[in-house]
Amino acid sequence: MRPGTAHLGPCRRIRRQLADYGLDWEGPAYPPEPVAPASLPARWQLTVLGGDLLTNPVQLQDYERGLTLLRLSVDPIDAQGNLDQPAG
Repeated sequence: MRPGTAHLGPCRRIRRQLADYGLDWEGPAYPPEPVAPASLPARWQLTVLGGDLLTNPVQLQDYERGLTLLRLSVDPIDAQGNLDQPAG
C-alpha cells in the first residue's frame, strides 16, 4: 500500500452488507475495487546461508567456537563468552 492511501476492501463489503438491510449511510460510493493482476508474481528462491551447519556437527562446533573467540576478543569479560569456552 502506498503512503497516504487507505485500504477500503473490508469497508466496501461492510457497506454492501449494510445496504442489504437499508442501513447504508448517505455519501458517495467507494471507488471500485482494484482489478487483480492477470498473473501471479514470479516465485522467489530462498537460499539458507550456513545451512550445512545444521547437518555437520563438527562445522557447527567450529562456527560456535569462532563466535565465542570473537565475543571474547571484543569484550574479555563477556559472561556468555566465558561460559561458552570449552573446559580445559
